Amino acid sequence: MSIHLDWSNLINAQGEYTNVITLRIDMSNLKATKIARLQKLIAKGKWHFVIVYGVLGWGISTALLVTLIQTYISSSPFIDQISTALVIYPASGLAFGLVLWMMANNQYNKLVSGANEL
Repeated sequence: MSIHLDWSNLINAQGEYTNVITLRIDMSNLKATKIARLQKLIAKGKWHFVIVYGVLGWGISTALLVTLIQTYISSSPFIDQISTALVIYPASGLAFGLVLWMMANNQYNKLVSGANEL
C-alpha cells in the first residue's frame, strides 16, 4: 500500500487561488498481502483455525473474563464459576470458530476471483 499526498494551488472559477490537497491510496499491494495472509491461515487447516481462534482465542479468554466479572459481582467462589464457564464458552467458541472459518474462506475466494479478473 502506498499513499501519495499532493498539495497544489489552483485558480477557481472566480479567479482566486485555492489550495488543493489530493490524497491517493494505492491498495493493489494490500490485496496481495491479504491474499497471502489468508492462504497461510487456510493452509493450516479448518480444525487448527477453529481450535486456535474459536476455542482458545475466544472461548477460553471469554470464560476467564466472564468468570472474573461474575466472581467480583457475586459472592460465589471462582472455582464454581470457572468450571461451568470452561464448558459453555469453549463450546460456543467452536461454533464461533466455524463461522470465522467460513468468513475467511469466503473473503479469500472473493479476493482471488477478483484478482483473476484483473
